[in-house]
Amino acid sequence: MASWKFYKEAVVKDIVLALYSITYVSASSDTIGHDITKWCHELSYLKKIRTGLISELGTRNAAQERTAGILTQWRIAAASSDDPTAENNFKALLMYGTKRQAEAISHANSLTAAIAEFLPIIDKRIEAYSAAEIAATVFRTATPTTRPTAPSGSNAANCKILLALAAEQEYQCAFSPGDTEGGTSTVPQKLKTATKIKLAQDATPALLSTPVELTLGVAGQTDAFDSSQNQAGKCKTGSGGSAITPGTHYVAATLTSKTRANPTTEDVNIADGNEQSPQGKEANKVTPWLNNKLLAQKLHNVQLLLKKPVFDLETTTYANLEAAVDLATVLTNLQGTKENGAAPKSTADQPEPAVVIRKAFKTGSSDFATTYITGIKDKPVKYKNGGKTEDTTISALATSADLNLALAYLEGLKADKRQAAPPATDKNPSKKADTEDKTVEKKDGDNKATAADCTGTEEDKCDTKKCDWNAEKKQCKVKEGAVVISSVIKAPLLLVFLLF
Repeated sequence: MASWKFYKEAVVKDIVLALYSITYVSASSDTIGHDITKWCHELSYLKKIRTGLISELGTRNAAQERTAGILTQWRIAAASSDDPTAENNFKALLMYGTKRQAEAISHANSLTAAIAEFLPIIDKRIEAYSAAEIAATVFRTATPTTRPTAPSGSNAANCKILLALAAEQEYQCAFSPGDTEGGTSTVPQKLKTATKIKLAQDATPALLSTPVELTLGVAGQTDAFDSSQNQAGKCKTGSGGSAITPGTHYVAATLTSKTRANPTTEDVNIADGNEQSPQGKEANKVTPWLNNKLLAQKLHNVQLLLKKPVFDLETTTYANLEAAVDLATVLTNLQGTKENGAAPKSTADQPEPAVVIRKAFKTGSSDFATTYITGIKDKPVKYKNGGKTEDTTISALATSADLNLALAYLEGLKADKRQAAPPATDKNPSKKADTEDKTVEKKDGDNKATAADCTGTEEDKCDTKKCDWNAEKKQCKVKEGAVVISSVIKAPLLLVFLLF
């Protein structure tokens, strides 16, 4: 029975610990700085946030540079291709990539502006926290003993205490024994997903500072510093107020820094708000910059833009292409079929964009990068420059000073071939001739007139298309030059048609 009770208690304990663990992990994954307990912990997080944002800008700029290089290679591939299908594919990719690159650049500009507005706030906070940490580690000692000196011709003793700074030491901020990072490694990801940030509550320079305590003592006497020492220029000792003997007695001094109390922290929502950065004289103070809501709200503006993925053609897949409806339209238009520029059909009548893209790029044959990025870099390209033929590759030409010259040459070469090509012949000339005959016949038929068509006795009943109205004779006659077919002629023609 006892063992069963012990078993139940153990199970309950495990469940409680598991629930606590789940709750803790959930809370920590949602909060930047979840494990902050000291001033230096927050400083570590602030630095990590700043570094993470600068790194994010660098990542996006690098992606833009890679994408620009790939777009240039696609331009060359399209211009140098002799295969119309491959040429159209590269042209479509070029349009697809150029559009998204423009969107990515615009987004990066917005992100840069938001970060530029956020950095002064976090920088002021980092400066204040860093200064406090330096003060706490440097101002620790004073000269241990100072012998009083007597001015010439005087019995008075001047007590001068010379302070000395501590030797610089390696700065360390431990979250736990042996751990100087804590959860700061999670900052890059949390910048995009966290809903809260933990910060010191009501931080001020006074709270950040470490109080310094100066302790003075006199060696050689029992009662140190009675009230008589308050005389100007005097440093007295003893209950009788006897003077310290210069060169004999000395003053001992120590300087110690009190331990700072750990900050009271709060979880601040990373959300929109109306807090404004300090202006005017307030901007020259420290405390206004330590506004937690101000930091969280400006971070919110940055976070909204960070959530959009980085666009990088180097990592593009066929799945990305198949989701691009506009790419399917571009491919259809480039093919020059009757669907070029046509109004959208009903969903039931038109193929899915993904189907059009799969058919054009043969997506099942290989991965996208192998076929359209890394696979084209070493393809040979020839062009003429000053009468000399240049042999190069797509990747080399993409960074060459001859790029525009070579592209113009390749496009011009294609234009020459199109002009020199013979006109396309009709595959069914007899059908075309028959169509033309019918057209002429129709036109002639429209102009044919008979006497029966012009029998009207009044002007409004005379067919002016085939007849002329003679006002004097009040007659409707066939127009001059019109083809007249009388009923006499019509009958034999009908007979011939029936016989043959």
